[in-house]
Amino acid sequence: MEIAFRTKALRTVCLSGEAMDERYGAEAGNLLRGRLADMRAADSLGDVPLLALSPLRDDMSDEAAISVGAGLTITIKANHQKPLRAADGGTDWPRVGRILIQRIEQTHG
Repeated sequence: MEIAFRTKALRTVCLSGEAMDERYGAEAGNLLRGRLADMRAADSLGDVPLLALSPLRDDMSDEAAISVGAGLTITIKANHQKPLRAADGGTDWPRVGRILIQRIEQTHG
């Protein structure tokens, strides 16, 4: 799968284990590294093992959230020139093979 990042700063954090641990903590950084590695190794989101993906239906930008664990969520957007649509008109997430990581958020609960 091809992964792009909305900002250079986000790319820097996602490509550096040290930066991930510093920003999100060791446990969350480890989970994030594992999830990103699983995504890079897959051909499409449908091939990513144990993916907890939640389309954001109220958002017209075709975004979805991926729960990583430890309160960490990755918000993505399909990054295809021609959108891959399901029968209901929404994004056909299992076929998406190019994503743009919009943001990574950590909730403190």
